[in-house]
Amino acid sequence: MDGTEKSLHEVAVAVAKLYLDSNEDVRMAIETGFLEHVLEQVRLRPLFAHWADDEQLKVAWEPALAWGKAHPNYMKGIREDLRTLTSKQRQNPPEN
Repeated sequence: MDGTEKSLHEVAVAVAKLYLDSNEDVRMAIETGFLEHVLEQVRLRPLFAHWADDEQLKVAWEPALAWGKAHPNYMKGIREDLRTLTSKQRQNPPEN
């Protein structure tokens, strides 16, 4: 496991622990503000696949995975669009 892979694994473990140790509001924030968007990227899904086998984690995994499959690379696309827009604005600043 290289350094990046190890770091991603550590983050995935920490997020699962935080989810399990948190109240319903924090769990919902993790599900909708983080997990849904991570699962938009197919290559990141294996990091959280163990959620499907845990009764407590599965309640977030299933809807978040459905979101991810329905919106592939959604946030990544927004980020790329924002970078393109920012680059264009730098090249052609608005006149005052």
